[in-house]
Amino acid sequence: MPYCKVCGAEELADQQFCTSCGTPSDGPFAVPAPIPYFEAEAVNSADAAGIAGFWWRVLSFVIDVILVTIASVIVGLAFGKSGKHLVVAAIIGTIVSFLYFGLLLRYRRGQTLGMAATSLRCVNRSDRGPLRPPQVFLRTGAYCALLFVNNLYHLTTYKHPTVAQTAHERHQVLIALIFVLPHALDLLWAAWDRNRQTLHDKVASTIVLRETH
Repeated sequence: MPYCKVCGAEELADQQFCTSCGTPSDGPFAVPAPIPYFEAEAVNSADAAGIAGFWWRVLSFVIDVILVTIASVIVGLAFGKSGKHLVVAAIIGTIVSFLYFGLLLRYRRGQTLGMAATSLRCVNRSDRGPLRPPQVFLRTGAYCALLFVNNLYHLTTYKHPTVAQTAHERHQVLIALIFVLPHALDLLWAAWDRNRQTLHDKVASTIVLRETH
């Protein structure tokens, strides 16, 4: 009677696998066993199909920022000197951004002008349907809140700084990072997130798709 070559357990006639350790039997009496079949896991889940890549989102965002910046400058000029004040300028930029992103996402079925130029569309994450008004408000509001914090601090530099001014510049850089980091983290989150969601996407439960047809 043969024995298992791994654990030494006694093998029975027509035995395909060792009853002790599961090692396949290789004796002349063993009936070849079919190769077990395991369904391969899909490389890309259904949830990830069609989601816009990070660099497409960057291109779309750059186009939108250029348009928003132009509009903010025009509105700022209407306020004269007060429009150049840091807090006033931050408020103007935030309001223009809120109106731009909010109205276009609401009435252009989830597309800003930058998204339209790059064939992107923002949709509801759960069913990939059109955005609901509360989602538009949450998504745009979360983005603009972080944008407002980002714009509240203005970094100043000196052409020929003294030792004291150099130390002041370094101090300003650290303060600027505190204001900029939340907004930057919000946007960069899409670079490593599985569904390419920014933080304001997660707040509103939205995703951005790229339309290829």
